[in-house]
Amino acid sequence: MCMHGIGEGASSSNEFLHQALDGKGKEHAGAGEGPAADRAAFPAHVDLEPPPVESQGPDQGAFLLNSPVGDTPDCDPSLPPGLSVEPDLAWEFGAHYTLLDRRLYFSVHPDDSYTLAMIQSSRKLFYFSNDLPERYSSFCADWGPTSINLVIRFVRDMREKWQHPRLQNRPLVYYCSEDPHVLTNTALMLAAYLMIDHGMTTDEAIYPFVRIAPAPFEGYRDATWCNQTFHLHAASVLRGLERAIGLGWLGELPADDFDVEEYEYYDNPTAFNLNQITPQFVAFIGPQDRELVEGQWNEFQHEPMEYVDEFLQRGVSVVVRLNDPTTYDPSPFTEAGIELLDLEFPDCSVPPPQVIERFLDAVDACEGRVAVQPHGDPHRAAHDEAPRLLGARGDRVHQAHAPREHHRAAAGVSRGRRARGEVGGQPLGNRVRELLV
Repeated sequence: MCMHGIGEGASSSNEFLHQALDGKGKEHAGAGEGPAADRAAFPAHVDLEPPPVESQGPDQGAFLLNSPVGDTPDCDPSLPPGLSVEPDLAWEFGAHYTLLDRRLYFSVHPDDSYTLAMIQSSRKLFYFSNDLPERYSSFCADWGPTSINLVIRFVRDMREKWQHPRLQNRPLVYYCSEDPHVLTNTALMLAAYLMIDHGMTTDEAIYPFVRIAPAPFEGYRDATWCNQTFHLHAASVLRGLERAIGLGWLGELPADDFDVEEYEYYDNPTAFNLNQITPQFVAFIGPQDRELVEGQWNEFQHEPMEYVDEFLQRGVSVVVRLNDPTTYDPSPFTEAGIELLDLEFPDCSVPPPQVIERFLDAVDACEGRVAVQPHGDPHRAAHDEAPRLLGARGDRVHQAHAPREHHRAAAGVSRGRRARGEVGGQPLGNRVRELLV
């Protein structure tokens, strides 16, 4: 499906923008009737007065619905703890589901012709979209969630529409395709917008989506080709984001303070392929020794010396190498005063207890930041950092393992800041060990 709109990150095509704003060469804003438009202008399921969230029994009919973990023998352990909502809206193409009363709605369209027909039949509404939920770059069979830079770009695009002078008297309808992956990423990004720009909690922001049944949302999976045994819920990613915002990792005003350009520069494989995932942890793809590489050296490969100055500027004092220790000589790091710790374990596996123990000991003893070199994708470093998050800040397991959202949240923001590794005078490693027993 083509995505059309205006603003940062949107498609360059503005065909539907003209249809929605102008149509016949003139602005068609409903003569100021926007928020007061009569109900006949809306397709089915426009919820102008959504009921409050109520705590009810677990219902796993919709993907984003949360239920308690471990309360009953038949409880799905992959479901995060949180709110339970009885779905009260039917799933339907073209339905307008309320996000912000009388101003912002969400809809799903099967194709562009359907969207054009909706625009032509509902002139009082402003339909818009963009391609940001589709921009995830997969490594294996993974398809999301979208990274924090795209979330911030999405929030800024939404804000532009929300504040546009010509749209103040018109209800806004964000639409996306029916593809479950696009739909899930769209729901995630819309909820993130409600949290960042409208101060909602995760439960409040996710509520409009968990009300719909049946909803073709899917659980996120790991970046492997293995059979999927764990489904990460969008609600868990959002809780990780909410936690990161509360800790100040995105700045005081995330949509304004987060440096998207810096994040994208360091995330680029031709640069460093590096993310500062929390104030204390840096993840990077890892260097190679040129003479050990078979075949031609390319722009995506980097030697250890290229990272030294960057690590010193970030206050990195320990590099943890989780993959093959024969890929490069650590002397450029050690000669610069950066310790290197080898903790290799098989890719696509869980690190054994002794690896976790040594990792925690090293972090507890570290006076600076820790740079983690995982297998392949640098974003996997969060899985090794997750126990640290559990001990340091009391995060839940699903929050600590929410990939590409929670663990990349500090990139471009936390440089120059260092979190010390103690809770109540106790090293965090000890606290984690208690939690893992």
